[in-house]
Amino acid sequence: WRYGPIWTGDNMGKWDHLTISVPMLLSMSMGGLSYVGADVGGFFYDPSEELLTRWHQFGIWYPFYRAHAHLETKRREPWVLGETCITRVREAVSTRYQMLPTWYTRMMEFTEMGAPVLRPLYFDTLGLDHGVWPHIDTHMLVGDDILVRVVDDKTGATTEVYLPKMSATDGGWYDFYTLDRRPAGLATVPVAAEYVPTMVRAGTVLFKKMRRRRSSGAQIGDPYTVEVYTNPVTNTATGRVFVDDFNSYDYKEGQFVYLTMDCEASTCSSKPLSIQAKSVPENEAKGRNWPAAGTQVQGQLPATKQVNLAVERVVLIGLQAAPTKVTFEKDGQETELYFTTRPCGGLVCAHVKKPPIVLGQHGWNLKWV
Repeated sequence: WRYGPIWTGDNMGKWDHLTISVPMLLSMSMGGLSYVGADVGGFFYDPSEELLTRWHQFGIWYPFYRAHAHLETKRREPWVLGETCITRVREAVSTRYQMLPTWYTRMMEFTEMGAPVLRPLYFDTLGLDHGVWPHIDTHMLVGDDILVRVVDDKTGATTEVYLPKMSATDGGWYDFYTLDRRPAGLATVPVAAEYVPTMVRAGTVLFKKMRRRRSSGAQIGDPYTVEVYTNPVTNTATGRVFVDDFNSYDYKEGQFVYLTMDCEASTCSSKPLSIQAKSVPENEAKGRNWPAAGTQVQGQLPATKQVNLAVERVVLIGLQAAPTKVTFEKDGQETELYFTTRPCGGLVCAHVKKPPIVLGQHGWNLKWV
């Protein structure tokens, strides 16, 4: 039961039930239950179109994202409520699908390492940032690198978002949607109709799948997009991703890819990470080639799993100036790559197209000047 989906109970389609889901889910997550969510839209009562839309926009950041209602409530599928609702909810759901590689990685790290998926603002900042406390019931962290703030019926054209200082070399936070960068501390941000305030910690590398599909199963053959959110103070960024066959316990036999991508001083590279094997009941391990408990396992995903590990683009976010050249180096060979640049948030973003990066294959360097 610890690893299965759990929700907050039969809530109501009211604004305060959306808001109260934040401390409820954070409490559950800190208690060791990470696969948690609240019924999006409320189980009882009939939410307004605005409330339903906002709940979906916020609910995509629940680990357990589910719309659910009592049989006596009015139909509330987005297409029942009109084109505006359809468009906004579709974009929210698309963002959820894009982020599935990150969700899958965070759930593995919870299952195998005990790292909570949802975290209160103070989780990684105890003793470092005392300004978080007034905001712990309206903000939540997804892992250690994404921050989301709830929006309610009292929210106007702008709202206050508290961006915690995560380290002594903190580089601030990027807006997930606009890529504007803001320093740590209290910020007044515009509230868009299309999404709720969502921020990414500077110094983060996120792994996404950007092609719109009808299901997660249809994504297995899709390549990855890697987004590098540069920390301007240290000129670094790092992020982790875990991939297996999404369908079996073969990862316990070492059939997985788990890596960190590290970027520093205009160079990105990757290296493998290990997972410590757990003890399992004898009846579960019977007939399986599972390593002994305590063994540090570095995985490898067999080609027979038919999982696409290719990277179709790398997006370098927060550069001070546009690169003039991007190269890929491996085994003594250097290949110049095609890229485009554009302004983003007062800085520069570079989109590197089709780099020959394959997750799980290391010994390469992506460089830009």
